[in-house]
Amino acid sequence: MSPLPRLRAAALGFALLALALRLLMPFWWGWFDHADDLPFVVYFLVDFVAPLLLATLPTFGGYRLVQRRHARPPADFEITPAGFVAPSSPEIGYQWILWGFLVGGLPVTERSPDGGRHLAMDPFMLVTTGIMFISCAAAVTWWLLRGPRIVLTPEHLAVRVWRTRRFAWDSLAPGGPVPPAPRQHQLALLVSRPGGGHDQRSLPLRWAYVDGTFLAWVIRHYAEHPEHRTAIGTAAELRRLRAALGHPDHAPAAV
Repeated sequence: MSPLPRLRAAALGFALLALALRLLMPFWWGWFDHADDLPFVVYFLVDFVAPLLLATLPTFGGYRLVQRRHARPPADFEITPAGFVAPSSPEIGYQWILWGFLVGGLPVTERSPDGGRHLAMDPFMLVTTGIMFISCAAAVTWWLLRGPRIVLTPEHLAVRVWRTRRFAWDSLAPGGPVPPAPRQHQLALLVSRPGGGHDQRSLPLRWAYVDGTFLAWVIRHYAEHPEHRTAIGTAAELRRLRAALGHPDHAPAAV
């Protein structure tokens, strides 16, 4: 069973926690407003750094503890009606948490004359906050619904990050792409030009939950073996791929 649904739920929970903790930060900053006798360094650490750490460590650190067991991407795809899919990586969860933290920092309170804080009532601030919140919510919703993914269909290879790029199998040069080196976060695709020759296109790996070496061999296989393309998206074809190419540290067997 894929761990991705549980990881997405955990990331959403930590993002909401980051939002709540960030909303509380202005109130924490007021703890020592009248402590003029404190040294500046102590004042800065206690009144600013400590609240910041309390808002970030439990969220980013907590998600890291949950996600690290599944940090290594699998040599596998999801089977969907569209074809074989490498879904968004759990690394996306850190962006969700960051967005929660940023949305929680929108100016919804202001300082009172007595040193406390209350909800902002200034019309300009309310309008500005509303616009910023709607913009952030729209960006987060778009990212959640159209997150990064790599899709293999019988006709093409589709790579989606912010936009979708499609590469017909016949346009990909045989013999590639080369499997990535350790800590390399992209593959180099050689795509034929209409007038002859090839252009190099990068395929980002950081946001896709699939082993980069496995993906490189699968792309090479379908570029060189058109007879297998029609079966893309079926369970039988995925079993055949995993049996033939499933060891990501070695070249594929002859298929």
